[in-house]
Amino acid sequence: PEALIAHLEGVAAKENVAVERDGLAMIARAAEGSVRDALSILDQAIIQRIDSGDAVTAEAVRAMLGLADRTRGWDLLEAALGGKAKEALEIFRDQYDAGAEPAVALRDLLQLTHLLTRVKAAGPEAAAHGAAGEADAARARAMAGALPMNALTRAWSLLMKGLAETLAAPDPVAAGEIALIRLAFAADLPTPDEALKMLKGEAGSFPTPPPARPQGSGGGPSAALADRAPRAVSAPVAAPGPRLEAFTDVVRLAETKRDLRLKVELESYVHLIAFEPGRIEMRLDERAPADLAPRLVQRLKEWTGRIWAVSVNSQAEGRDTLRDARTAEVIAHPLVKKAFEVFPGAEILVIRDPKPEAAEPAPDDDMEKE
Repeated sequence: PEALIAHLEGVAAKENVAVERDGLAMIARAAEGSVRDALSILDQAIIQRIDSGDAVTAEAVRAMLGLADRTRGWDLLEAALGGKAKEALEIFRDQYDAGAEPAVALRDLLQLTHLLTRVKAAGPEAAAHGAAGEADAARARAMAGALPMNALTRAWSLLMKGLAETLAAPDPVAAGEIALIRLAFAADLPTPDEALKMLKGEAGSFPTPPPARPQGSGGGPSAALADRAPRAVSAPVAAPGPRLEAFTDVVRLAETKRDLRLKVELESYVHLIAFEPGRIEMRLDERAPADLAPRLVQRLKEWTGRIWAVSVNSQAEGRDTLRDARTAEVIAHPLVKKAFEVFPGAEILVIRDPKPEAAEPAPDDDMEKE
């Protein structure tokens, strides 16, 4: 990510735009190594500034991408690893209400867990090697010093399982909460080496050896090792997102997902300039809410599993909104023209598609004979 962040810094400098380094780090993480995606996200962040002279802040990038606050991410991990399930759920809900997607919050926890594990293995000097650099170093050193390695590796496994379930679940928020509950209650369980020491210390309380395996069942040392061998469990695979080949597909998807507010806003306020899968360029009507573009980015990421580059261009004209195009189509209809001639001054308040008429039942053979 450091190379990608440096590349983005160079691009921003050539464009004479100041971008906070934390914001560039968020863009690099969101792009997942893709230079093309990172440049698209950076371009979107630059376009969405209120004033062309403003700097692009980390907070603006976070709001645009629907990311969780980094400090609150540390608070969430500390609460979960400390067994404080109630506090962890409250922080998780606060992050979601602020716009962070459940899967993004869990990915952040995985990144922090990886940093803590590196610090535990490589020493305190590795604390500044995380995506946020020195900003995470002090807290990483403190938490890594208080946690055993086995607890960190167990947290990694539980979070990986939770992330896979969250991506595949019909309710990502519920799946994310279950993952945090597992992590919090696992904090009270002994690690494998602690459990082994406990068993060895209480060996005198188990005088009876375990029952022998039945004859012919392949007993012996090799069978005992096979019983103890870990078994791979396949994680659920996230279903592929819907294919969106046109802007109208996006509008229909919003309706399918029952986000009727977004559907109406897309129909009423968006003057489409260009569309291709993964990218939308548009001009917004002056009545459009200020959060329409970032909210569209969040919903598309949630519904399709990928980050879309949604840019607002106030210079280009764009096409008519879907509502205006529909209204013009209706007004051009001969029957509607005739209605306006008969009722001058009339207005179109709402347009509804007629319900399909039910097919008449086929006549019985006996009736045909009659």
